[in-house]
Amino acid sequence: MKFKLIAACCLMATGAAFADCQVSLSSPNVDYGSLRSDVVANQKQQWNDLNERTIQLNAVCDSTQKMAVFVSGTSIDKDFKFSGNSLISIEASAASVDGKPVRLALTDTHAPFSWSEGQSDNIVLVNNRGLVPMDGAMVATGQQFSVTLTLRPRVNIKDTWVRDKTILESNMTFKVETE
Repeated sequence: MKFKLIAACCLMATGAAFADCQVSLSSPNVDYGSLRSDVVANQKQQWNDLNERTIQLNAVCDSTQKMAVFVSGTSIDKDFKFSGNSLISIEASAASVDGKPVRLALTDTHAPFSWSEGQSDNIVLVNNRGLVPMDGAMVATGQQFSVTLTLRPRVNIKDTWVRDKTILESNMTFKVETE
């Protein structure tokens, strides 16, 4: 049986007004278009992996700040929900502050930012946690925080059991906060 799925990921960026900062995404809507069973790139047990997509996130402040970008959306464990039973993970990498490469950490706290896990050059985003640029053991300060986000959707086989058309989507919000 052939099926048709339309997969989309809607990413929204909002800046915290009190911080005079803005966050933007190079592609706020990532559209995977129509999917058919015979074009799925990789199938592992109950999962169909779709091709990765990368987008650029930029947080810009009017003055030098310590900043974190928080992501929120519906989640299942460490992944975000991608419609019914499907998942999407988001990995951050290639981060810089004012053009200088930085490492990344995740924070659970809002101003002051603190982290209990280590730093890394690439890190998987987790719902309601902030992505923090690190300069050694300190939160990096600057006016522009840039990072590449890699989207990795996995469609659950249960979500492909359709006779006509169904839309798979995930909505996530990115918000910049300062310390």
